[in-house]
Parts: sequence; C-alpha cells; structure tokens
Amino acid sequence: MLINLTDHNGNPASVDPTAVIKIRSALLAEEPKGTVFVDYATNGLFARGTFAAICALFAPHIRLAMLHLPTGAPVALNADGISAVQVSPIVGGKPAYPGKSVAVVDQAHWNNRVEARNMIALKETVAEATAVISNA
Repeated sequence: MLINLTDHNGNPASVDPTAVIKIRSALLAEEPKGTVFVDYATNGLFARGTFAAICALFAPHIRLAMLHLPTGAPVALNADGISAVQVSPIVGGKPAYPGKSVAVVDQAHWNNRVEARNMIALKETVAEATAVISNA
C-alpha cells in the first residue's frame, strides 16, 4: 500500500505509510512554501497540500500522534515508529535539542545518513508526549 502525493515540483510521488516517522509543515526559509514535509526512514519529501490534508491521507494507515515542535508548530509522529520519549541528551553541558523532550525513533525507522533526525525535539514534557503517543 502506497500513499500517492504530489511533490513540491508537481511530480507524482508515492510513500509507504509504514515507513513514515513524522509529518510537519514546511517551516524553514529554504523549504518550499506551502508544502508539508513527509519524513520517512532514509528519505523525505515536500508534498503539496496542507498539514491537515496530508495527515488525513496517512491516518487510516498509521497511528499518528499529534504533538508540537519546540516552536509550537504541529508535528504528527508515527506512534509505532517511536521507541521512547526522554529529556534531551546533554552535550557540552547543554541540551542537544530544544524543547522539553525528544521522541527517539525506533531502529526500523532509523536514519543512518542523518542521525539528528533520529531524535525529534518536542514542546511537550516527557509525560505529556508519552501519553499522546500511547493513546494515538
């Protein structure tokens, strides 16, 4: 089963929903405006559409946990792709990630090329994020 999307250039794209780890709106200046980033295992794509519409395509196939990035922007995590929620690791005496917690990606969804994508910084506390993921 593949979800059919249109990438930011207007090209057709297909994504296995079980490979998805997170979905979020484009936020950074270098990201295509008006798109949604669908992050999956070792790749990702910017899809045309709204955050709500893209999430609705995936929701029948994976358990989406609706959380927030430290900026307050919404992020949908594949609840089955998260192995734990914890406080950020400390590097050089400071948290390595912003926010109150990080979602740790499980090995099946691990990105060996960009290891920073294997921890997702969240606005929610460990307890809050764990509850949302458990109840997704």
